[in-house]
Amino acid sequence: MILEGLLLTTNATGQLNLAPMGPIVESLEQSSTELTRFTLRPFYPSTTLANLQAVPQATFHTTDDVLLLARAALKESLPEPFALPPIMPLDAPSTGYRLVDCCQWWSLEVLSIDAGSQRATIIMQAASSGIVRPFVGFHRARHAVLEAIILATRTSILEPAVIWEEIRRWQPLVDKTGGPREREAWELVMSIIEQRLANRP
Repeated sequence: MILEGLLLTTNATGQLNLAPMGPIVESLEQSSTELTRFTLRPFYPSTTLANLQAVPQATFHTTDDVLLLARAALKESLPEPFALPPIMPLDAPSTGYRLVDCCQWWSLEVLSIDAGSQRATIIMQAASSGIVRPFVGFHRARHAVLEAIILATRTSILEPAVIWEEIRRWQPLVDKTGGPREREAWELVMSIIEQRLANRP
């Protein structure tokens, strides 16, 4: 199963990086539903990979905040510098930090890194975890925003006609079921898609 969320990593100088990540998650015990193994496959170039090679620890979060997901995924194209949301240190014996506002978090430790030709494979194991607040779920507008975020990260490889066709399918879902935060996230993603397509060679 692939679980979408946000991964917080640290470089050798202590600088934090928050990035969307969809690790393959699994439980190593058949009778348990607790997630213990996380496999990441970041593309190159990857700040996440560089950070984990320097500091082999990270914190993975699930969240229902699609505006935060959009800002973290598209931070290079934001009209203002990306501001890391509030964080707090993990309780001992875990090290590192976590987002103050999230649904659930897992403190992860690197078991192995295979720096492949196109994508790296990073296997991590959960050292601890916690629930901050219930994950109510995604309604249709949130799903639409997530799909649009993925499109925005692929504007260099997808044809514009394909992108706009998908957007026309999802726009009504945001209009019908989205709240203020989902609408703000959608407008942000749309502006970045337009900007990136306009700047394509």
